Amino acid sequence: PLDRGFLGGNFNKNTTFHKTLDFRSTMPRFSKEALETNQSVVEFIKKVAQSKSINGKPASVAQVALAWILSNKSFVIPIPETTKIHRLEENLNASLLHFSLNELKEINKELSKIVIIGDRYAPNSDAAKSVGL
Repeated sequence: PLDRGFLGGNFNKNTTFHKTLDFRSTMPRFSKEALETNQSVVEFIKKVAQSKSINGKPASVAQVALAWILSNKSFVIPIPETTKIHRLEENLNASLLHFSLNELKEINKELSKIVIIGDRYAPNSDAAKSVGL
């Protein structure tokens, strides 16, 4: 749900991934060009996050992304991966963030204008085949 860390808001066009130890290095969506172009998504989510807070603290990009998923369909449960306790707590607190119907409408309207570049997986890779691509 956080696009392999991209929606944590800490990647940019200069971010690199280890060629053999980080799966993202093989993913088209994590190429330099894609990271640069797709920053518009993160920048938009940052704007939304500036107007939201959780327990008196500003909402993070990741929290807004997770809260948006939770707000769209009651039967969809995001399962973000993490290896850090503070990220687990951050992710869990996203459930405390709520959007009004008007906010959701505006968020969805703006997101629909953004074109994402880069496939999720390299074409014909085992990963792509595993999800039917």
